[in-house]
Amino acid sequence: DLLDVNRALKSIEKDHGYHESCYDEQTNVQTVFNNRLDVDKNLPTTIFGMFRDPYLRARSAFMFSSHEDLRPMHAKDPNMTFEEYVAMPEVQNCQVAMLAGNKKCEAKNKSHVKLSKALELVGQPNFFFGITERWDETICLFHKWFGGDVHRYELKNNRKTVSNARFKKYHHMLNNVTREMYPEDMDTVLFSKVEEVFDYRLKEAGCYGKEYSNALLTLAESRRWKSKH
Repeated sequence: DLLDVNRALKSIEKDHGYHESCYDEQTNVQTVFNNRLDVDKNLPTTIFGMFRDPYLRARSAFMFSSHEDLRPMHAKDPNMTFEEYVAMPEVQNCQVAMLAGNKKCEAKNKSHVKLSKALELVGQPNFFFGITERWDETICLFHKWFGGDVHRYELKNNRKTVSNARFKKYHHMLNNVTREMYPEDMDTVLFSKVEEVFDYRLKEAGCYGKEYSNALLTLAESRRWKSKH
């Protein structure tokens, strides 16, 4: 049951913390809850991550606010433009920093971040990753790598964004916002490599362009039911 799975994951995070790793002696596998790749290289490990188109990620962050004055995430002025927002050091190079750095995404100084390290990590065979905007293909690839069947609940958006107060008041500020307004930074270079590796893996696994229709999921569920009965 999906709710039981979510409860189990929350329990693990609560017991072990986000920056802890758990080792299972029976399977000789370690599970790491961390955004730094400080794992024991003597143990078999698969790193799991998700990437997002930097431009779309910035648009989403620009329209999100948890503050009373409705300023966007990491910013101080609720009336700033999208171009001003994406020029902020706290917004740029975020995914590279999380992958290959030792500071949080919103750190102003990301001079420690090495793009070459991030690009190298993306190509490693023990690093499984997906792309948020290509969810069905990600799920297909996941099961090709790790086995098991695709279930309907895996394709459901369980954290769908609802219209928050900032979006209701400032949604007009996205009018005429284009991809060209997002400056090329380390994240855009990284994402280009991510797409290249992702497409290659999808084609090798037969998942490129995969979309799971209701009819296909119903057929799979019927086959699983028949195999059990």
